[in-house]
Amino acid sequence: MAAAALQTPPYNLVVAQPVSTDALVALAAAVDVEAGLPGVTGAIPEVETFATAWKSRTGAAPLLRMAQRIYKRWGYGGAVTATVSAERLAAGRQFCFLYTDLANPTSNRIYLNIGYEPVCDSLDYAFDPG
Repeated sequence: MAAAALQTPPYNLVVAQPVSTDALVALAAAVDVEAGLPGVTGAIPEVETFATAWKSRTGAAPLLRMAQRIYKRWGYGGAVTATVSAERLAAGRQFCFLYTDLANPTSNRIYLNIGYEPVCDSLDYAFDPG
């Protein structure tokens, strides 16, 4: 089994695509429950597999989080995204990653226009210990 994940507390665990889903189940079994895990972020299949295994182990139900919509349709988001992306690439970064809402064709069109390309669909779950 091989999988990659990272977490900087207090933030979510970020999971990458594993060689097999068994690796995500093993990861969920290995994470320290006492340290607390606020949630998981990553591509949809990986997040759903991990969240299901985590719920089976801890009882914490995954809650899908939605992004807040602040200053919508003012053009700030696209301008800032384009500027920061260009600065990071000019500083030597090989890649810039951006999470978007697939249900928002306006923002997705803007991101495509400034050079972003779709890679995969992802989810962001918070865990409810309740």
